[in-house]
Amino acid sequence: MTPRHLTALLMLCLGGADCADIEDGRFTLLLTPPHLGRNQSDDPFALVARLSVGLLDSWGNYTSLGEGAPGARLDLGLVGAGKEGYWAVIGKNDRGRPVSAGMGAPSRIDSGERRVLAVPFFPLALAPMSRLLPGEEEQANPFQGRRPSLRLTEVNLESGNLKNAGDLQCFVTALWSDSDLWFEISVADDQATLAGAGLPLMQGDAVRLYLDGMRDGPGGAGDMILTVSADGRMDPEGLASLLSAETLNGGYRLRLRLPFAAPAKNVPVGFDLRVIDFDGVEAPARLTWAFDPRQPEDDPQPGEYGSLVPEVPLLPALAEAQDVARFDGSEGPVAASVAYLSDRLLFSIEVPDGEVLTAPQDPDLAGSDRVEILIDLANGRPPIPESTRFYSLAVGAGGSTRARAGSDPTQLSPDGVRYTGRASGTVVSGGYRVQAEIPFEDLQIAPQAGWFLGLDVRIADEDAGSSGERRWSQSPDPGKWPELRLWHRE
Repeated sequence: MTPRHLTALLMLCLGGADCADIEDGRFTLLLTPPHLGRNQSDDPFALVARLSVGLLDSWGNYTSLGEGAPGARLDLGLVGAGKEGYWAVIGKNDRGRPVSAGMGAPSRIDSGERRVLAVPFFPLALAPMSRLLPGEEEQANPFQGRRPSLRLTEVNLESGNLKNAGDLQCFVTALWSDSDLWFEISVADDQATLAGAGLPLMQGDAVRLYLDGMRDGPGGAGDMILTVSADGRMDPEGLASLLSAETLNGGYRLRLRLPFAAPAKNVPVGFDLRVIDFDGVEAPARLTWAFDPRQPEDDPQPGEYGSLVPEVPLLPALAEAQDVARFDGSEGPVAASVAYLSDRLLFSIEVPDGEVLTAPQDPDLAGSDRVEILIDLANGRPPIPESTRFYSLAVGAGGSTRARAGSDPTQLSPDGVRYTGRASGTVVSGGYRVQAEIPFEDLQIAPQAGWFLGLDVRIADEDAGSSGERRWSQSPDPGKWPELRLWHRE
C-alpha cells in the first residue's frame, strides 16, 4: 500500500470579527499504519469512505474541522488561530460509522504554522501506546504531552442507556516501559456515584481493565482483570499501583501502573476496557472498547479483546527533511532529521557540546566526539532476505567515518563492509553537526516506500580524561529502538 499522508490546509483568522487578515496554515498528518517488522500489518483504510479531521479536548470531546474523501489534501476552510487540542483523524465507512482512528500529541494552531506530524492511524480494534523511557517514570506526570491511545463514546455503548452523547465517554492514554503498563483514564460523567462500603465496586461508577498480555487465551502469563472505582479503590487489591484518583468538574481521572513487560515494539498486547456508569438505576450504562454484540455476557472473552500496540518514536523520511527528533544528550538535546532520496538516506544530526574534540586516535574514532547511526533492516522482527541485518556508520565531529555491519548489534565488524557515501563533521556554535549520506547499495537493499526500519543514534562524548555515551533508544535491544519510515517521494 502506498504510504498515506493527509495535508490539512487551514485558513487562519488573525484579525477582528470581520477576519480581514487571513493567513494560510498547513499541517501535514503522516498517517502511520500498524506494522510488524518493516512491513504494514493492517490496512486502516480498507473500509474508509470519508475522513473527518478535527481536535479533541482533554476529555476526548471531538470538534470536527472538516471532512472529505480519503486523499492527499483536505481544505478545512476558516479556522480561528489559537485553537488547542489533540489532532484527530476519524475514518468512516459508507454508512458514516467510525472504522479507523488516529490521534496526535497536543498541538496549538498558530499563525503561519507549517508542521508535519506523524499520527498512528489504526482500525478501531487496535490502539497505540507510546514508550516511556528509563527515567521518565519518575516524572511528576509522565502522561503530560503524550499522544492519546483510545476513546470510548456512545459508539461503544454495550448496554444501558445514555441521556445524550456527552453523558458518558472515556479518554485513555496508555504507555509502556521496560517493566510496566501505564494508564491515564479520563471519564466524562455528569453524575458521580460510588459503590457503598462492602459492595462490589461495579455497583458504582468504575472502570474495568482486561489484560491478555501474551495473546495466549485465558490463564496465560500476564493475564488480569482489574476493577477500579472512581475514587481509586481496586478489586482485587495489589494487582496495580494507583498513582492518583481525581474527582474533577465533569468527571473523574485515574492514573495507574500495571506490572507487565511488553515483549517488543509493535507486538500487540491483548487488552479491553469497560466503563460503568451507575447512576442509581437498575441497569447501569456500560461502554466497552471491544466486544461481540451477538454474544452478551458479563465480561468480554480474551478472543474479543482489542490490542494495545507498543510504539516507539518514529522519524519520517520524506524527500526533504521536515521533522526533527530530539533526545537528551550529555550536554543538551540532540536534534536528528533524515531525508529519503532515490538512492540513499541523508542524515543531519546536531549535538550540543561545550568541548568538541575532532581528532580520532584510532580507526574506531576513539578520542573524537562522534555520532553513530545504527540501522536495523528487520526493524526488530527477523528474518529478512538480506544477509546482514544491522548497519552502523560512525561519523566524527571532524568528519572521519567508520562503517560496520553484522547480525548482532553488539558485535558488529568492519569486515566486508563498505561506505561509499559522503559525510562531514562541522564545529558550530555550542557543539557540532554531522551530516551523512548512507547509500541503499551499502545497505544491500532495494527499499520500498512504506518500509519501516529500526533506527538508533548513539552519541559518544569525549572530553579530556573522560568519556560518556547517550543513545536515543536508551536500550541495546533492537526491539525497543525508534523507527524510520520511508515515505513516498513527491
